[in-house]
Amino acid sequence: MAIAKRSNNAGKQVVEKSARYANKCTADLRFDGRLAKTLLSMGVPMGLQFSITAIGSIMLQSANNALGTACVAAFSAAVRIKMFFICPLESLGIAMATYCGQNYGAGKPDRVKKTIKCAMFYAEAIMLVGFLLFQFLPDKLLGLFSASEAMLAIGKPALRIICFHFLLAGMSIILSSTFQALGNGMFSLIVSICRQLVVLLPAAWLLSKTGNVNMVWWSFVIAEVVSVLMSFAFAAPKGYLMM
Repeated sequence: MAIAKRSNNAGKQVVEKSARYANKCTADLRFDGRLAKTLLSMGVPMGLQFSITAIGSIMLQSANNALGTACVAAFSAAVRIKMFFICPLESLGIAMATYCGQNYGAGKPDRVKKTIKCAMFYAEAIMLVGFLLFQFLPDKLLGLFSASEAMLAIGKPALRIICFHFLLAGMSIILSSTFQALGNGMFSLIVSICRQLVVLLPAAWLLSKTGNVNMVWWSFVIAEVVSVLMSFAFAAPKGYLMM
């Protein structure tokens, strides 16, 4: 009985302290327009970037629908397999952006520089594994989707071509995360728009006019090259690569 009473009293004290703390925090709440502007300038470009990537994927999928069911199946499988490697990269980029942002704000550029280099190395290592699997085991990867002979005929060369952009994707994603970490999310948004809407989709459409479906897959490589070049062009003047 005594133990239950002490427990009850302890619980009441915790609730009372929590209530006092909540009231104090609420009293200190006020709208800060300058802070809101800073947060929106960083958050909105990032949100739009993900939206543009999704829109670009939908449009590319729609374009592939005209090439037949086997092509659609091969493309869908390739995209899903590719995400096995892209998702870890994006998670690495988010973690790196958080750490770099904190250290950049704390005035520790050496840590930022070291983190960017480490993240770039790990990202390229992950994508190198993906490149090797796509290049040498495409039939095994497509077999995860119970691929038909027609799907394998299109999917195997597709994976072997698409994987060349893996060698650049690591740098592209880490540089994008670097822009976001250091308060230049608009750079990431511009690169994403150009990659998905200005380069990838028009290149895929033009290459499809050759009548050779294998040519369409090179649009991923072309878009990634442009993406990396633009990222370096934005990063160099800011000194992000030499911090």
